[in-house]
Amino acid sequence: MKIKIVSFIILFTLFISNAANAQYRNNRNGLDRSMMSGQGNPTPKKQKPIDQVQATTDKLTSELGLDGFQSAIVKTIVDDYKNASTSIMEEQVPNELKYEKLTVANNNMEAKILEILNDKQKVKFAALKDKAQNKDKKDKKKKKGKKDKEEAAEPVEE
Repeated sequence: MKIKIVSFIILFTLFISNAANAQYRNNRNGLDRSMMSGQGNPTPKKQKPIDQVQATTDKLTSELGLDGFQSAIVKTIVDDYKNASTSIMEEQVPNELKYEKLTVANNNMEAKILEILNDKQKVKFAALKDKAQNKDKKDKKKKKGKKDKEEAAEPVEE
């Protein structure tokens, strides 16, 4: 009878210790009691960096109907503008001066692009430019509207 009781106690102890160890198997550093612990949140996939020069060239090629030669020249012009704007942004000067330099660089880029376009493409380019400027104005109005609402919501201290 004693042998049965002792063997029962040993089996019971082994069973309990095995169950206790099972809780530690999923997470080696300690307990893991979360629901669906093996299915944690998926890590977001890293997006490939977009080549802005290529994207701009592709858009202008499709919108303006550029041929291969014009497309290659536009790619060179846009790449030069990107390099110029990067160097301007790295300069240690006030933001107003940076803005002026960027505007000049942008105007130079547009002038170079217009030199290689035919009359029909120039009209399309002007339309694209106007569309982009109108979009910028709408975005600024939305931002200004939000800013005005935030200022109106803040109490005035006297």
